[in-house]
Amino acid sequence: MILCEDYYTFGIKEKKLPSIVRSIEKGKEVKKLFAVTLPLGSSGILEIYEYNRLLEPVFSSLTPEAFIVGLAPDKEQAEELVEAIIQDVYDDTGEKLDVKGYFKYASYTVDNT
Repeated sequence: MILCEDYYTFGIKEKKLPSIVRSIEKGKEVKKLFAVTLPLGSSGILEIYEYNRLLEPVFSSLTPEAFIVGLAPDKEQAEELVEAIIQDVYDDTGEKLDVKGYFKYASYTVDNT
């Protein structure tokens, strides 16, 4: 699993974020956390998963790995985060909406392989 260097957050208290990131780095479960990822399949723009589901073996065997671009404490806030990310990507890349390019897919801080 990969956590983007420039990941987005919404609704997470600033003081809790370092602890959450450490847990992600160690591949540990985190209660009440949703991850916004680049699509795990061949289509789509962004996807939302309950973070702990990404720790299941079926997800760890995927290629490419789950690439997390955003974190939120619940699904509704993750959906709002997706809207904000898409708006930022659109503002930066225009009609092309190059989400993978926006996050410089090769750039990451966490790799739990």
